[in-house]
Amino acid sequence: MTVDSLTHLMQLPLEDEDEMRLPGFSLGQDLTSYLSQIRKVVFSQTEHKHVTLVLGNPSCDLDSFICAFALSYFYNSRPNATRHHKNPIYVPVLNLPYIETEDLWRLRPEFGVAIRGAFDGLTPQSKLEQTQEAVEARRRREKTLLEQLVTVHELANNEKTLPSLRHAFQTSDRYKSEESHEKVDVILVDHNAPAIETITDEDIRARFDVVGCIDHHVEENYVPKQATPRVIKLGIGSCTSLVTEHLRNINLWTAHEDHKKLPGFTQMSRLALTPILIDTWNLKAPGDKCSDLDREQVAFLDPQTGDDFDREDLFHQAQTAKYESLNLLRMQEIFARDYKSYAEELEDGSVYNIGIASVFEDLEWLSKHAKGKQELVQELVKYAQHGEKVLEVFGLLTKSGDRKQVAICSFGEAGRKAITIFENSAKELQLKDWTEDDTLSKQLDEQVGPGAWKIWWMGDISKSRKQVAPLLRNALKQTTGS
Repeated sequence: MTVDSLTHLMQLPLEDEDEMRLPGFSLGQDLTSYLSQIRKVVFSQTEHKHVTLVLGNPSCDLDSFICAFALSYFYNSRPNATRHHKNPIYVPVLNLPYIETEDLWRLRPEFGVAIRGAFDGLTPQSKLEQTQEAVEARRRREKTLLEQLVTVHELANNEKTLPSLRHAFQTSDRYKSEESHEKVDVILVDHNAPAIETITDEDIRARFDVVGCIDHHVEENYVPKQATPRVIKLGIGSCTSLVTEHLRNINLWTAHEDHKKLPGFTQMSRLALTPILIDTWNLKAPGDKCSDLDREQVAFLDPQTGDDFDREDLFHQAQTAKYESLNLLRMQEIFARDYKSYAEELEDGSVYNIGIASVFEDLEWLSKHAKGKQELVQELVKYAQHGEKVLEVFGLLTKSGDRKQVAICSFGEAGRKAITIFENSAKELQLKDWTEDDTLSKQLDEQVGPGAWKIWWMGDISKSRKQVAPLLRNALKQTTGS
């Protein structure tokens, strides 16, 4: 079978599919044309007034980005396969309400490596030119590619955005609730309860209908049971593995030999490999950070990446970009880089917000980057007490060599109680008191308050926010009446 005949076969309409498909989407199409078509749907005021969004979590890490991108790409290629959704045009959105696409190269440089690797392939690390001119050329290429993506910020602020989307993503203080607007359908990936930092949880419920979900975090019981897909499975290193498995299960992503000749398959395979390798530490991570499912999807994807593609180089270049990125960021950007928030309703009806940021440097590094320990604590307090969702509890997970640190600050009585409950109940984390820096402790006492903060070493370094967050949230729930 020739490439042309295969492409024609992939594009043959199923029943009513020709009416559902927006011209320009096809299975195996080059990702450049795909990105262009997505932007045309969203920003050209097309006749398609309503779409289904595919939205990752608010930390917007590489896994969330690729999950949304891959799911939308294959769903758009065969809308009849997903016709249970009333709006069968799928738009991948980066859950970044404060970030413009033109700044992605600096704030998420590993995105640039992943997308450049997908489009162009990667020169091996050992042969990579490191002259200023070569580095700038790669950066320009990555910046150009990343500017084709769509962020929450752009949807809310671009005058050309489809009105239904622009209205839905307005900050709560700009949202005109008296106007009648149809809810926007959304499929969640890499989380199972929608969260957008500039929109209150109440407004999210009023503006969005969750019609599908693929995730590897603890069940929040938010996604309707009838949602399709509805995949929530723990113990998987990368959510992209679950997305890939789902697409294979419904025969949208297959390993047909002729697919290798279609650019989109090669590009998507390279793209999907990146977060799986990053999140599983190149398939070498311990415990549930690397599952058999992750390994199965890498075995499926790797042969489709092309003969000149080295996944070891992909891993090392993406990982290097991610780790070096903190040097380019301001303190508020560092906290926001890998951050998730949760709203907990207590038995007495009160609602408190918890935020947890993960940083792959330690408290000493953060103090130096902030230009002092007093400045670090000031930045921490500023982050926890700004915006729509003022925090009762702010957690900070850091990495110190081969050890991990857990810092929790509270900003109210419930938060103070939660710290004690958390410490007493989090046996699985093997917490040990952290007493390394009297100066930092003094600053926390002065700016947060004695008894309102605590720092530990985490004895079990295999644990991450996936384990810390449920324990901290449960501790806050237990403060009612305590």
